[in-house]
Amino acid sequence: MSALTSSPTTSTVPTASAVRCTCHDLGTGVVRVALSGELDPSSVPELDRLLDRLLDNATFVVVDLDELSFVDPAGAAALCAAGQRAGSRIVAVNVHPHVRPTLMTVGVHRALKVIDTTPAVLVDDHAA
Repeated sequence: MSALTSSPTTSTVPTASAVRCTCHDLGTGVVRVALSGELDPSSVPELDRLLDRLLDNATFVVVDLDELSFVDPAGAAALCAAGQRAGSRIVAVNVHPHVRPTLMTVGVHRALKVIDTTPAVLVDDHAA
C-alpha cells in the first residue's frame, strides 16, 4: 500500500514468517491490518516494517488480532513498540483470551489501546 485511497481496498502482505498480514484500506486514512497465524520472533522484523509503512501513510491503524493463534513475548513487544511510536494512532482489537496474558505481561495495554471486539465502523464489508 503505497498511498491510501478513499475507497476500501484489501491487500495481503506476503511474509516469510508464521504470521499473515492482510491490510484493509477503509478510506479517510484508516487502515485495518488483520494478523493471522503466529506472532513470534521470526515475524517481528516484517511486522515492524509493515506497521511503520502503514503509520507513515495512514492517520489511524487498527491491528485486528482475531485470527492470531499464538503470540510470544517478542511478538507482543513488537506491538508495544508500534504503540509507543504511534501514540493514539494505533489500536489492537479482537484480542482472544489465549493471547491476552502474553500481551498484558509485556504491557501492550500501556502502549496502545486494546479493545476486545472491533467496532462496526472499522469492519470492511467489501473485503473478500
